[in-house]
Amino acid sequence: MTRILLEQGDDKTGEMEIMGNALLDKHGLHDWRISFENLRNAMYAPNEEDKGLWGQCDLENKVVRIDWRVGRRFRQTMLHEIAHALVGKPGHGEEWIKKAAEIGCTPQKLSRYKEIESQTPETA
Repeated sequence: MTRILLEQGDDKTGEMEIMGNALLDKHGLHDWRISFENLRNAMYAPNEEDKGLWGQCDLENKVVRIDWRVGRRFRQTMLHEIAHALVGKPGHGEEWIKKAAEIGCTPQKLSRYKEIESQTPETA
């Protein structure tokens, strides 16, 4: 069973817990947990224009961190982070894009990563 850490809770967070655990279990991530946190702060924002993250995959600690204000973005954010967990490394390269599409990330959500990947110079 997946363990959840709640830092901010309400009825919506409870619904997200149930849905998130089901997604983790569906994709074989039984030893992973969800942590609802404040990811939309300066610590997670690379620059002033950025408002932070909706989700983060902590590969070392097997935790999917989700901003507690994620709202309607929850399912796609969870799938995005689950794809990172399944690939086993950070980044949005071809392997991650393929896995994310395979598990249900929508084409609209993946299109920006495909554009970025196609602009990345080839490395030897």
